[in-house]
Amino acid sequence: MKSMRVNSDLVLITGSIWFLVFFESIFLDCPKHIYLVFWFYKQLKSSHNIIVSHTIMSHSINSESEFDPKQPSVPISYPIKTLKDLESRSYYESFHYPFNKASVPIESGHSAPLPNRRRILVCHDMAGGYLDDKWVQGGTNAEAYAIWHWHLIDVFVYFSHNLVTLPPPSWTNTAHRHGVKVLGTFITEGDEGAVVCDEMLSTKESAQMYATKESAQTLG
Repeated sequence: MKSMRVNSDLVLITGSIWFLVFFESIFLDCPKHIYLVFWFYKQLKSSHNIIVSHTIMSHSINSESEFDPKQPSVPISYPIKTLKDLESRSYYESFHYPFNKASVPIESGHSAPLPNRRRILVCHDMAGGYLDDKWVQGGTNAEAYAIWHWHLIDVFVYFSHNLVTLPPPSWTNTAHRHGVKVLGTFITEGDEGAVVCDEMLSTKESAQMYATKESAQTLG
């Protein structure tokens, strides 16, 4: 189902009857989900009185069933949630996959094994992940979660409560600029996770197959 919030400020100046006609301008998956409702009016009778209206509609899509990764839309980052999707490699056939490849190689000199000293790993665990950072081409929230002290970090991990969490390219590109390695996560949780493990580890061959499919090296 789609949820909408409409905030309207209507100023009525008394007089003859006017008709106010709203036309929705819907741009699906726009960053921040902001949609403008453009208004037009037509005078039916001669009058000097008008209705003034300004409406901003905030529209969000809550139903995952409406998201078809193969259809062109505003590029986003998203996880792999099922073994079926992992096995089929459908992620790599999606419209969004090319946009999720890191465009910045790790800074020269940092691609070697980690130095032999105490090292710091920072794990991103922000309200389930894929929030402001899911917008591959940038968002509008100046208060979005960010990391500033990259020089203190050796490894950055992007986490969410999904089977395979693939780091959004904004994190990977930024980390690479500072010589920081980036990892995603593979996780199973609870009773549902036990079922996943039973299937995934049922045979040596299936375990090896899923381990191969899980590789995120193609994202940079």
